[in-house]
Amino acid sequence: MEIIRNNSAFASYLLLDISMDSAFRSVQVYVTWWFLQMHDMPASLSAILAIVSFFNLIFIPISGAWSNKIPLPNYIAHAVHLGCFMLIILVVAIALLEGTKYWLCILTIPMVFLGIATALLRPLSMKVINTLFKGELAISKAYKTKYSLAMLNILLGPTLSGFMIEAYGGKAALVLAFFFCGLAWLGATLFKRAALKKSSPHAPSGDRGPKVGWVTELIRGFQLSFYVKEERAIATMSILLNFFFSPFMFLLLPAVVIQLHGYTLREVGLIELCFGLGIVISCTSPATSFVRRNLSLYHACLLYIILLTGAFFLFSMLSHLIFLCFTGAIMGAALNLFNVVVNTRRLHCIPSSHQSIMEGCFVFLCTAATPAGFILTGILMRVCPSQTIIGIYAAICLFPVLFLYTSASVKKMFQPSVQVDYYAQQYPHLFNCL
Repeated sequence: MEIIRNNSAFASYLLLDISMDSAFRSVQVYVTWWFLQMHDMPASLSAILAIVSFFNLIFIPISGAWSNKIPLPNYIAHAVHLGCFMLIILVVAIALLEGTKYWLCILTIPMVFLGIATALLRPLSMKVINTLFKGELAISKAYKTKYSLAMLNILLGPTLSGFMIEAYGGKAALVLAFFFCGLAWLGATLFKRAALKKSSPHAPSGDRGPKVGWVTELIRGFQLSFYVKEERAIATMSILLNFFFSPFMFLLLPAVVIQLHGYTLREVGLIELCFGLGIVISCTSPATSFVRRNLSLYHACLLYIILLTGAFFLFSMLSHLIFLCFTGAIMGAALNLFNVVVNTRRLHCIPSSHQSIMEGCFVFLCTAATPAGFILTGILMRVCPSQTIIGIYAAICLFPVLFLYTSASVKKMFQPSVQVDYYAQQYPHLFNCL
């Protein structure tokens, strides 16, 4: 964690990023508790989550384009202020109108804007890191730190919210969300102060030539994400993974643990705590060091996605809490290691001048299946047991394994001989004209 201690702007960015996402996830836990545990309305819950995910998805690539037009500290502050304002509106609406005739609409609208505020921050990691750090080694360490710590929002959001709901009632999750929003506001303020001390905290990453509109930037990012074979292949794998992972975390896991096994949100929080512990332990465990020493990046990536698939299969068949926690830890470790390896390599390959917009479009493509996953999961939950649905989704996870194993372009980009800005060298006709 030396890299955090030595760079106050980066530490502030991590604080606001983790806190804002944790606030959003705490609100999601409250909504899950209200519709699932208190009123047994899984169809309404899936509808709200699908709508929120849809708007969250739409604004991710737009954020990648907008962030090139607004000074970075100001852009981040605007996004955080929007999230905090929407949380206040949401809490007031819950206090005054909970359970009324139009409750579903009243709850959905501020949740949508809170999700948009979170989406505006999601594609910024590459731009922030390349602004604050110089040199391949420092950038790689920063990116690994960000990806390892970013998953803490699962630990701080759903897990802590679950425990607080069981101890103090549903409104405790909203109090926790307020606390995280306060931390995000503080982080945004500190980031702006720290970034202003840098030489060019909001300068564009590289010379992009004449200025263009954000719509043109958006189109350019999608063109690059589509025509670069490696990006297209990795996005395809991530689409398949995200198709069932988000519904699993917010619909299937609570349904299995609460409705099928008879546990409460406390046990849901415990499983998600183990998921977060798996993330933390995976960064420093002897097993991870052994894999790094003995496997190439490509084969390590393949191993991690196989472990993730196996953990999903196990979760669909087990019922004892200890085994559910164990499989949750495996999922967290495997997913985190897969993300760190893939995204650190992408950071190495994408030219710095195109990272912001390509990251926004990539995150959009990676999460494009999430709303469809919520809708399909809601439909399947009416006709299938939740454990069966998890087993079906685990089978779908085999396709990314086969895709990664058979993709020659992805295998080549993981080779140690690949140089910085590899995509520009492989596709000069795209990066020179787009």
